[in-house]
Amino acid sequence: MYGVKSVGFRGLFSALALALALFLVLPIAVLAYYGLKNISHPSSFSQVGEATWVSLAASIFAVGVSLLIGVPLGYLLARSKSPWSRILTVLLRLPMGLPPMVAGVILLLTFGPYALFGKVFAGHFVDTLLGVCGAQTFVAAPFVIEGSRGAFLQLDPYLHWAGRNIGLSEVENFVFVGLPSAWSGVRTSVLLGWLRAMGEFGATVLVAFHPYSLPILAFVNFDGGGLASTLSVVEVTVLVTLVGAIGLSAIPYPRKLAFTSIKRSVKKGHAMISRSDIDRGTVELLKVEVACRLSQFDLDLAFTSGFRTSVLGYSGAGKSALLAGIVGAWELYGVQGKGRVLWSTKRGDWLEIPGSEIVLVPQFGALFPHLNVREHLEIAQMRSGADSSLFDRLVEVFDLDEVLESPAKTLSGGQRQRASIASGILQFPKLILLDEPFSALDAPRRSGYQLALSELLMQFNIASILVTHDISEAAILGDSIVVVSDGSSAQFGSSGEVIRAPVNSLVASLVGYQNIIDCEPEWRPVFDGLPSKPCNKLAFRSNVTILTAPDVAADFDPLAKWLRLSGAFRVALASDMGDYQRLVLFRETDGSTENQRVVVEHRGEFDYTVGMTCSLWCKVTDLIPLTS
Repeated sequence: MYGVKSVGFRGLFSALALALALFLVLPIAVLAYYGLKNISHPSSFSQVGEATWVSLAASIFAVGVSLLIGVPLGYLLARSKSPWSRILTVLLRLPMGLPPMVAGVILLLTFGPYALFGKVFAGHFVDTLLGVCGAQTFVAAPFVIEGSRGAFLQLDPYLHWAGRNIGLSEVENFVFVGLPSAWSGVRTSVLLGWLRAMGEFGATVLVAFHPYSLPILAFVNFDGGGLASTLSVVEVTVLVTLVGAIGLSAIPYPRKLAFTSIKRSVKKGHAMISRSDIDRGTVELLKVEVACRLSQFDLDLAFTSGFRTSVLGYSGAGKSALLAGIVGAWELYGVQGKGRVLWSTKRGDWLEIPGSEIVLVPQFGALFPHLNVREHLEIAQMRSGADSSLFDRLVEVFDLDEVLESPAKTLSGGQRQRASIASGILQFPKLILLDEPFSALDAPRRSGYQLALSELLMQFNIASILVTHDISEAAILGDSIVVVSDGSSAQFGSSGEVIRAPVNSLVASLVGYQNIIDCEPEWRPVFDGLPSKPCNKLAFRSNVTILTAPDVAADFDPLAKWLRLSGAFRVALASDMGDYQRLVLFRETDGSTENQRVVVEHRGEFDYTVGMTCSLWCKVTDLIPLTS
């Protein structure tokens, strides 16, 4: 039934779409037919040439003003958070919705021969080419401004920050980063401005009836001679508009010019990295302090960690905001805050790491979409002064050979991440911030890149702070772990300490304990050393349990102390993993208000099926007591 309905709706939608397309295209086809019949009467094209010149000149003027002034204005409005910018945006939209005659009245009231601003033009704004240009600009520019603003709003905020971070001024950032990144949308908005300018009639007929533009000439001819005398004007109008639209749609952004200009403006380094033993000060410890007000909570983190630190936490906990605060990229979150990171040398001195010595690699590997991978790496190389040997090595380590000439916008998620990491290392920072750097890669390849990244960071003495959801990645790339929850630290310590002894169920679930269940009162005496911290929950991994039939004891290691978890465990899902069964069980107890889910790896000879019940046994040493 669903399939029948789906086909029916699709057919109805297709029919309606086809009907609309025919309604729009059919008049153009009819016009072309009459145009072919009329082509043998050149006398019918009298006055059309002058009107075509007027329309072209005024439309080009309107598009030029919109491109040179309207597009930058759209960029500023997209970036501004001021309430005044929102008011200005609404006011600039008004001309798009005004009836054309109303727009003409407004222009006459403002620039007419007896108006205050009209005197500035000494009456030359009315019934002149200047008036035609003004009327067309008034109705066309808002389309360009609003369209450009929408295009710039779609850009990743990281692009603007990254441009500033490599030394681009605000104007250079707009011209060489923002504009090419949003070029498709900006070009479409300019196209809409062109179409609106070429079709303008209502405002022009009041402000500048003379000289005739194409729409005015069409009106005059129709009023004096009907359809027949209007046909030639309409044909030329459609042809000129179409040619202009095709030309504007095909204009590319000069990508090479953008790259050359960025290279000219980038802050150049002089490290001349060619060896792994360069003495630039060994980072012993990192002291991180970040504070700001986010929409959901206050981010307030301060900790001292080792050379390599991993940050764990659920989505929305404030991990990425922590990295942004460290590097001072508050604009990525639209907030103001305080953040700094200091490093301790072997002499015990604490020195603040400047922003120029910190590189942020964002989660999705944000790259300038109009530049290819080679160009990104060359910019990074210029910032550090690294030689070609490191460039070639990073290309090889992160398998970038085949995508060096590919624009960033064509890369897959994994390719973007690898290119971003290579670019970050090539900048040779003192501290690199990695936001889930391998989240887009499959598990087999991820482990290889993790090892390669760890070796590179150690070899070049680059400290790192890694944000991840993967406890294995956190342990591989971090000696210390910070667990973040709602903007504050839930637990901090060495990787081994946090993994072995999580303080609560939130931390336990993040560091890889798949199962967290309530601790029965009679079990609490089993766990020693908790006189002031009562055991309310137990955490354990999926591979440390033994299943038996209900109320049947198994043949356990006599030296180990085993605990039978109370309640019946019912199999809800059984998956064959080859050498073991992955079972999802629900624990049912009399005192529990809801079932508790348990995931186990069963390696016994007996296979369980959905619906069966069993008993669950764990070594006491494998159970982690939790207070909450």
